[in-house]
Amino acid sequence: MAKGKLTPAEQLQQHVNDCAKRYTHWEAERRDGCVDPNWSDGVNLNLVRGHIICAKGQIRHTCDKFGLTIPAIYYRALPPVMPGDFFVIDGKNYDPQRVERLTNLRGNPAKEQTDKREVEAVQLSLF
Repeated sequence: MAKGKLTPAEQLQQHVNDCAKRYTHWEAERRDGCVDPNWSDGVNLNLVRGHIICAKGQIRHTCDKFGLTIPAIYYRALPPVMPGDFFVIDGKNYDPQRVERLTNLRGNPAKEQTDKREVEAVQLSLF
């Protein structure tokens, strides 16, 4: 084999390892929470869930392309879809200030309405 060229079995193993790593990442974030200052834990968990779906798609594609047996991890249940405002409150990464900041940014309807009116007013003045 030429250097850098993987056999189909090696490609499949890479996809399986990536999928397993994504499941481990999801479980760690669900247990401990995230440290992302801009998004809730639920949004980040759903992002990792999407990565798991993608990794499973790569597994399926590789198996179909080369006639390989689909590994067991492909049949592992997907993590659930989490609410966008979900926060892990008992995890080691829990930061009440982060939760409050994100809740205030996303949960203040008066601020959203004010911002929307300002945007509409600016758009109207341009025409």
